[in-house]
Amino acid sequence: INQPKANMTTITAQQLADKMTSLRPTQTIVKTAPVGMEEEKTTTWVRNEEGKWVEASGPATAAVSHPVEPLGPLRSTHTEMHGFRGNRQWEAPQCVLRDGSLARTGYTTINRDEFEDTPAVLAAKVKMLASMIRQAKFPIAYTGAGISTESGIPDYATGSSASRAALVTRHIHCVEAGPSDAHLVLTRLHSAGLMKAWVQQNHDGLPQKAGFPQSDMNEIHGAWFDPSNPVVPMAGSLRDDLFANLLQLENDADFCICVGTSLSGMNADRAAITTGEKAKKQFETTKTSVSPGLVIINLQRTQCDNVAALRIFAKASVVLNALAEELALPPMDSHARDAEIQRAIAQNNDVFVLPYSPEDGSLIEGEQASSCACARLRAGAAQDKGFELDLREDSVVRISRGKFAGDLAVVTGKNRQGHYRLKVSHDLGKGRVKAQVPVLLGKWWVLEGMRGEVPVFPLIPAPAGARPEF
Repeated sequence: INQPKANMTTITAQQLADKMTSLRPTQTIVKTAPVGMEEEKTTTWVRNEEGKWVEASGPATAAVSHPVEPLGPLRSTHTEMHGFRGNRQWEAPQCVLRDGSLARTGYTTINRDEFEDTPAVLAAKVKMLASMIRQAKFPIAYTGAGISTESGIPDYATGSSASRAALVTRHIHCVEAGPSDAHLVLTRLHSAGLMKAWVQQNHDGLPQKAGFPQSDMNEIHGAWFDPSNPVVPMAGSLRDDLFANLLQLENDADFCICVGTSLSGMNADRAAITTGEKAKKQFETTKTSVSPGLVIINLQRTQCDNVAALRIFAKASVVLNALAEELALPPMDSHARDAEIQRAIAQNNDVFVLPYSPEDGSLIEGEQASSCACARLRAGAAQDKGFELDLREDSVVRISRGKFAGDLAVVTGKNRQGHYRLKVSHDLGKGRVKAQVPVLLGKWWVLEGMRGEVPVFPLIPAPAGARPEF
């Protein structure tokens, strides 16, 4: 997960602020850094002169300057500023941050400059976005690191040194971060039937913490809360079933709301780009668009702005909160779902009966969303229709698929948020000893698993008497 190197030279918060004297300071920012899943520690990270994340010395917070004065308009094509469906009378977005370095070295030639639409233009764009969502027949979301910076998780992809998307946050472990307003609004869209699926480049589980169902998530690049879907390295391969689902969504989607990603050439970008290209082709042919197409919400420019039906330059939560108001979305209490999960865990004492195959964790045919599936198993009937999964401390389970498929894991307890901790015994091959890999199982899995709502469960029973080797 691209941790900063431990031996990297550090600078104090004051030194960092002194390096940015040309910018007007407006707020204090604390960045969190992903560390080992097993460790419970908090660290303050800041950027050094090279734009790299380093552990801060000195005060607990780092003063980072944000320019708020307009630094001139964006000079680009109409489509790249507003989208091909945008009003040609709209003013150009205004620059709010100058940073000439590349947004993603080796993947794009676009720099990290940040822009914001004027208030009047932003209001008009939100109204158009609401209309597009109402028009969509198969809307999806595609999100990158930028949607999570407001939750305090650093953007290791583009690495903007003083991004307007950053948020003041307390010192927390990355796996303990909470969802932003942007995550919550996308979840409310799903609950209202206005969002079919969410393709997530991030690994942070923030959509699920907001209440978005795991069954409609595609964590294509890996997940911190799914032992069967470890984080995929840049040169790694995507999990077959997740890639197949991505291709299906690419085919089905007629609308994609793309938030916080540089769209710099990842394979998963196809979910957004194809949606945009289909709508743009229709528009160029008929001057109308049958499909609403692609909406890109990002402070920075992307190399795919030219296929956007609507291009919005603003912070994700600002746009999505305004969208929720425009659509009059019903309120949603994510804490209520968390309480429901906790009740299910307490009632079952960490031992769950699940309607999945004990061989590969796949949902048994006919058991999806069956309210009586688990009841039948508890009664002792049709034992070939599922299995009992023991997640009490020191219990042994197996990983159902992915890189760790077939590996044994021992449950080591829960973290402070109630997610299950496990240690996987993974054979490194070539005569090397087995690795001890700490992983997490998000607690939402057990509730959706009991209901048969997810197509595959990440854990299955271990053979009787089996223990992992470390």
